[in-house]
Amino acid sequence: RLVALAWHPDYLCGIDIVDTSDKGPALVHELQGCLTAQEQHTVAGLCAAQQLRYVCVLFACKEAVLKAVGVGLSRELCDVSFAPEVPVCWAEEGLLESCSDAVLCRVQDSESTGLWCLHAQWIDAHFLVTALGSVGAAVDRQGLFVRSFTAPAVQCPLDVLSVLPCCEWLAVQQLVPPALLQEYCSTFH
Repeated sequence: RLVALAWHPDYLCGIDIVDTSDKGPALVHELQGCLTAQEQHTVAGLCAAQQLRYVCVLFACKEAVLKAVGVGLSRELCDVSFAPEVPVCWAEEGLLESCSDAVLCRVQDSESTGLWCLHAQWIDAHFLVTALGSVGAAVDRQGLFVRSFTAPAVQCPLDVLSVLPCCEWLAVQQLVPPALLQEYCSTFH
């Protein structure tokens, strides 16, 4: 099991992890409704193994953005789109050296649009994505939380792309002694 945390002093952060190891081809069909028409077209052009991984990548990216603004699955995922598209090379086994692990893209949903930085990482069969967007995307002028995102007031700086890859991702077992983790988890059963 993995635990991931994302924090930035100036931007909204959303994070999602998808375990692709126990997912079958049926998941590609099941998640087609979460994809835009363009994403469905892109997925259709991939081999079966890449289709599965890319659908998981797209799902995670959409979830990370929607978590960052506090709406989660209350939005239709098929209404969330990325321009440019999420890189297909993120569906490769691990990230390729020729493929950037961070992209700056415009995210649009049924209500609004905003500029976001997405950072991808594979940890074994787990795809992890972090989304950074402007705080203006979730807070109004009075500082109150709003349930939609808009064009950011402060644009995500390009230098954030050079900062993200330095983040270190650790399995929870590396952070907490196994006995303490087991004791903690047993309180929920």
